[in-house]
Amino acid sequence: MGSLPILLTPHAKTDPLFSDIENEFLAISVHRQYAAALPKNCQLLAYTDQCMHSFRVEGRDFWAFQFHPEVDRDTLVERLTFYKAHYTDGDGQLDQVLSSARETPVANALPRLFVERVLLA
Repeated sequence: MGSLPILLTPHAKTDPLFSDIENEFLAISVHRQYAAALPKNCQLLAYTDQCMHSFRVEGRDFWAFQFHPEVDRDTLVERLTFYKAHYTDGDGQLDQVLSSARETPVANALPRLFVERVLLA
């Protein structure tokens, strides 16, 4: 939970969104649920040891993310502080997550890349 290093698969190198992103970038992830298996007809693009973090439906302009590209460090701090009872197991976990929170500019650029490379292409 928090600012996590996300790794890319070989499929990411030819993907419109991830093709020029360096392997291992930071992204905000605060979920407790995750996909246990890759859906049929999908290509895994990004992951951590614990979770599949992004995939694309093959042949479609449809991506799924298990991290939050729309959330930056300040928004993470604000949301977790306000909803700490929902997202954390108490003040100790909250303090740990907030103290390790980092900026996530690569992940935050993904919505803009989607607009530029998919919607406006």
